[in-house]
Amino acid sequence: MEPCIVREVSAMRCLDHHPNILKLPKVMATRTKIYLVVDLVPGNEFLAKLKCQRRFSESMTRYYFHQLVSGLLFYHQNDIAHCNIKPQNLFLDNKGSLKIINFGLSALSKQKMDGLLLCGI
Repeated sequence: MEPCIVREVSAMRCLDHHPNILKLPKVMATRTKIYLVVDLVPGNEFLAKLKCQRRFSESMTRYYFHQLVSGLLFYHQNDIAHCNIKPQNLFLDNKGSLKIINFGLSALSKQKMDGLLLCGI
């Protein structure tokens, strides 16, 4: 499980300054547990909103699609691929903006991973 946690923390630390990516302000650890402290997202799960409305209007779909593409473009510009984009990994903040979560399956370039490990992340 350790490589998955290192990858998730590394990806979140690299990407936490984009408005559509969940922020990771702190990581704490004990001998047996690792705690990832993330920003509170008081909105709702994207999937729950989708199930409730059953279908979004074209303008709402464009609004969410633009935010998703913006977040993914930011990932790719930083040599990271999310690899697990699905409605369950999308949340909405209290303003209705999309937040991408769950970086455990992210793919980091070898160069990016080596750089992060050298930095102690």
